[in-house]
Order: sequence, then structure tokens, then C-alpha cells
Amino acid sequence: MTEVPKVSPVPESLGVSDLGNLPLIARALSGLGRGLVRLLAPSEKGFVIVSAFYQGQSQESQIGRVLEERDEFFAAQALKRKGIVLAPCPLTSEAGLVDHFAVCLGPFHRLILTVDLPVQDVHYSLRDLFFPARLVEQIGVSLWGPVPLKGLLPRILRSRKGIVIWDRTGRVVWGNFSNGSKANLPLGAHQDDEGFWLVTPAGIIFSEKQRTPPSLVGFALIRSEIHHRMKNDLQSVIGTLRLQARRAPSEDARKALNDAAERVRAFAFVHDLLARVRGDAVALRPLIQQLLDIALQQGRDEGKNLEGAVIGPDLFLSPRQASSLASALHELIRNAVEHAFSTGFDGQITVFIERQTDRLTVRVQDNGVGFPSGSLPRHRLGLTIVRNLVEQDLKGRFSIERGPENGTVATLQFPLDSRYPPI
Repeated sequence: MTEVPKVSPVPESLGVSDLGNLPLIARALSGLGRGLVRLLAPSEKGFVIVSAFYQGQSQESQIGRVLEERDEFFAAQALKRKGIVLAPCPLTSEAGLVDHFAVCLGPFHRLILTVDLPVQDVHYSLRDLFFPARLVEQIGVSLWGPVPLKGLLPRILRSRKGIVIWDRTGRVVWGNFSNGSKANLPLGAHQDDEGFWLVTPAGIIFSEKQRTPPSLVGFALIRSEIHHRMKNDLQSVIGTLRLQARRAPSEDARKALNDAAERVRAFAFVHDLLARVRGDAVALRPLIQQLLDIALQQGRDEGKNLEGAVIGPDLFLSPRQASSLASALHELIRNAVEHAFSTGFDGQITVFIERQTDRLTVRVQDNGVGFPSGSLPRHRLGLTIVRNLVEQDLKGRFSIERGPENGTVATLQFPLDSRYPPI
């Protein structure tokens, strides 16, 4: 008999009745199905992502992303019907063709669970008639208890390649496990180099990691290596500028060189993202989040109590637009951290994203001290750089004004490259 992971004694049920365990459910479904699973909350304009997992890994950059109702038709239908809605045919996504469905988690929560599973991982055969759907359903119930997901886990796993299932006695009832043995795995979801594990009192499910074809791996590695080398070259430039700054004869020269190093680092961020994403486009929200996180941490190191948020939908940008926008936003966020808040001040910097058909509006807003009326520093070097980037590189418009109550609001508007649609 194949050795099975040993499970320590636990209560009979892992049932949940509050929001706290739903991310665990989403992660388990994502890892076992090797796809994208999201938890959506209804909002005035559609939905907001409150949790997201891809192949068992948390996608924190997705949290807070606003989705229009027209772009989430099946989620809207699931909310309306208070049940499960399946797409009648595979849908096209960034990762290829996927089976898509949405589940309303009411009456416990007004949340929608959406699932995208890769079609290429499915292999139909007569053997599917013997799939242990009842056992899989029991494993699912032991994980999520009263949450209305009846039939969901069997649907995800049936006909999917690389699935192994053990019952509560340790007997293999589905698939073949040839990757050695595991021992003393605790209850819950676990991921390792072999694949994804779901351990429950009712049984264990293992989803073997699927390997990418060598030809695709080679192409992806070449593209990733190019961007990685670009990032390293820019890091060398940054290091040279900082070394020169330390040897500069005056404070003004040191500041100018350090400022230049910070601006080059914004370009390095873009290539760092390009080295880690699929395709030749940059996702906007992760880019802005990185810029914001770095700037906020610099402010905290100076004793400022700063928080930040990125609010709005997501979309792909061309590398050219992403590079210019990153440089402009880096300058604006860094200025806000440096000038808008004093030490000990509780500050907030929020970046708003709004898409109008073929144009993008990005606003950087802070609740800092702001500027006296009529004295906005429109001719500072940093703002001149931002204006040139927006007007010359992005072919857009830039404005800066006092906030509605306090602080400052900087607005960038520019046309989107039509080759890079919303995510």
C-alpha cells in the first residue's frame, strides 16, 4: 500500500461559519485545480477583489482591484441567482483557455467565489465514471462546512490530470502516487515542489505539479533573462550614482546624484516586474504597489506614520508606457512622502486608477499639509520631470492642485495603447 501522509487526531469537522476561513477555501481550490480563484465583494460599480490565489499562491497585488459588473457577467448572475453559474464554453484569459464559474456564498456572506481552471489540464476518459465523487464531497464538507459549495470540489478535480485521493484509512482510491512518501502533515493546505496537498479528517487530496513544455520554458527563460539583465544594468547605474554621491564635494551635488539614483530605480522596478510576469506587458496595480511600498517604507524609516492604498481596476500597460508612468508616479509619491508629512504625522497616500474607454486617469492624493492657496510649486525640478514624462512620453496631461479638504492631488491623464487591453 502506498504510504499516505499521517494526520493527527482532530475534531470531526473543519466547518466554518465566518469569513475567516474563506481564504483557506479559495487557496485550496486554487492549488488543487491549478488555477485562479478569487473572492469578490459587491460594490457600487461592480465588485472588489478581497482575496485571490493562483495555483495556491496568494496574489496580494490583486486585493482591492475594482471590477466592473459588465466584465464579471457570471459573478453578477451568481449573485442574482444565489447559486452557481457556469460559463457554457471555455473563456480566454491571460493564461489561455479556462473553464470559468462563479458561486454565490450567501446566505452566510454576500461574497462571490470565481474559479478559472486551465482547460489543458483536463483529460476525459471512461475511467471518470468511477471517480470517487462522494468521498471528494465529504473532504470538501470537512473543509468548508456550511458554506454552500456542494458539488464544487468534484467538479474541479474530475478528469484533471495528476490527482491522487486517499480515504480516511489511508487507502489510495484514485490516481497513482509515485513521488515518495510524506509523513505528519498537519491539517490544512500545503504546497511543496511536488504539488499541492489538502489534508482533512475525511481524507487527503494531492494535485501533482504540472510541468511546462521545454519549448515554452526556454522562450520564457530567454525573455525573463533579458529583463533581468536590464534590471541588473540599471542597478549598476544606481550603485555608480550613489558611489559618486558619497564622493561629491558639496551637499547640493550629493543630493542631485542621490535624486538621480532614485529616479533610475523607478525604471528598474519595471524591468523587475517584466522579468517575473508572462507576456510583454506590465500589470498596472503591482507596478504602483511596488512604488508605493518602497516610498512609504522610506518615510517610516524617517519616523513618519504613513499608510497607502491603490484603488481602482487593473490593466496591462506597454513597457514604454509603464516605464514613463513609473517614473512620474515615483516622483509624485516620493515628493508626497518627503514634503507632505512631518515626523510623527499619521499620513495617507492613495493612488486612484480610473479607465475611460481608451484613456487612463491616475490620481495621487495625500492628506498632508498641502500648499498655501496660490503657491503650488509648479516649477520644481521634480514636477517639471513629471510634466515632461506625461506630456511628451505619454502624450497626456498633468495637473496638481490642493485636495478637497487638505493635502494635494496630482492627476495624470493619457491615452492607452490599444494593444494592451484591461486584465
